[in-house]
Amino acid sequence: MNKELLFESLQRYVALGFSQLRARLEVNDAEVFQTYIAKQNEFVKIVGDEFVGDAKALAKLGSEISAKVQELGQGNMKAVTKKGA
Repeated sequence: MNKELLFESLQRYVALGFSQLRARLEVNDAEVFQTYIAKQNEFVKIVGDEFVGDAKALAKLGSEISAKVQELGQGNMKAVTKKGA
């Protein structure tokens, strides 16, 4: 799961970066530059939303891993207790 999350996030951020690069390369006069600058707020919002989504997915992954570790620990404690009895 974590490799998939990492790969998907990387793909999104690379795509966002290239879209910004393409937009910047299209700037050839003051009017286009003003439009480019105006769209930066939208870009920041998109990146912020991506970060929030990734943080939620990472938190969920952390919870799942924590639950599995607890489950394994309880299983090991039961096994040790049975051997000691």
